Amino acid sequence: YFLSLKVIDFRGNFLILFLNGEIEEIHKIFNIMWKFQIVNVNAIFAKNSEAISMVTFLPFQNSKCSDTTPMIINEFKDGKFTTNKFFIEKLENLQQCPVRVVIATKSEPYIVLTTGERHRGRDIALMDELAVSLNFKINYIILDDKGFLLDNGTAGGIFKLLQNGSADMTI
Repeated sequence: YFLSLKVIDFRGNFLILFLNGEIEEIHKIFNIMWKFQIVNVNAIFAKNSEAISMVTFLPFQNSKCSDTTPMIINEFKDGKFTTNKFFIEKLENLQQCPVRVVIATKSEPYIVLTTGERHRGRDIALMDELAVSLNFKINYIILDDKGFLLDNGTAGGIFKLLQNGSADMTI
């Protein structure tokens, strides 16, 4: 399983077609896609001689965070699909899942760190509103180093945490 980030258009929808029926590795494939933050992906396969199934994963549902378990969202049988849903919205409600937000200690006045867990500042207020709008919990990770990102892919500080998957976003 090798995916090059240089050839992927992350804005697109992805359909994986299996010609010889369902494969056991579909959950592993969905895990890989999720790791690369590709969420608009479906797989289609012949379930049996009379039906074709379309599966996807819903990373945020019923308090199951980062869930990549394949689930059937559509089937083709008797000459038609059972629903007109093909690519469903997955990121409009994060179901109170935690989002790891990395911030730097030297970001005043935009971010003012406090001794408690309730930080202040314009960027914190923006993140709070985003969390309400998308229904997620914020877990702040605080770093002394804002970091760097070089053209060759080398990163440090905040960018390194984002790059290696230890954080989900930054302000």
